[in-house]
Amino acid sequence: MELKPSVPSRESQFLNSYSSALILTRLPDLSNSLARTEISSSARSQLVNWLFEASSKLIPTDAHSCELVFTRTIHLMDLYFKKAPSPPLREDVLHLLGVTCLFVSMKAESVEIGTLTDFCAKTTRGAFTSLQVQEQEFKLVAALSFYVSFTTRAEACDFLFHKVGAKLPLELAKHIRSLAGFVLMALTYNADFNNHGSITLILSAILVAFKYVLNEAKAKNKPAPFDEEQVTAKLLVDFKDNLPSICRGVKIVKKGILNFFELYKTQNTLMAFSTFEKNYFI
Repeated sequence: MELKPSVPSRESQFLNSYSSALILTRLPDLSNSLARTEISSSARSQLVNWLFEASSKLIPTDAHSCELVFTRTIHLMDLYFKKAPSPPLREDVLHLLGVTCLFVSMKAESVEIGTLTDFCAKTTRGAFTSLQVQEQEFKLVAALSFYVSFTTRAEACDFLFHKVGAKLPLELAKHIRSLAGFVLMALTYNADFNNHGSITLILSAILVAFKYVLNEAKAKNKPAPFDEEQVTAKLLVDFKDNLPSICRGVKIVKKGILNFFELYKTQNTLMAFSTFEKNYFI
């Protein structure tokens, strides 16, 4: 009996398009996040650096959960920068705001955090009280109209990567997805990347991750672990409308990664990414 390729039913096509719309249209607009504040890009980057360290220590055994929490934390912070009421936010509120966004993110991602008092003790060593965090939490969720369950770039990356790499061997898929996650987390350090479309950035990060694996195999004289033409063909089918912007996005993402390594090569953050080889991203 001849086996014919299955054709998706109208129902499954509708469900796929519906899930795409549900997930991708809930990505927040993070553009010009610092425009209404008196906060510098460097101060924001320093806080992002600290927040990565804090989330890594609070969630040491689950890298993917850590990525989800960290990404939502930064999104919450950037959204609050855009929507906080007057007067403009100043840098002296940054640390408390970052701690609060981390607390809200851990609750949103259903990560066990214990009591708020314990959380404050672990993250700030008593610099802030539970009452201060509660007050800042109310300001945060009120400014965001209590909407904190938006889709993050990490969640959208899970969804989009599955569409591109669903047929890869499991361990290879995990490796490439973790690479794409690293790329996206590295880009969060620079607020300028908020001014690029999220879907373009995510797809570009995924492509850069695929290319990393090919460069890694080539450097170690190993065969390519996947067919590059098949990945490209999949992108042509599913994301043909995004291809021009993705091509530009790949160049932007590569530049962003190199800048990340240069800026943070002496920081603790880079130690967390020490397993990645900078030259494989080029």
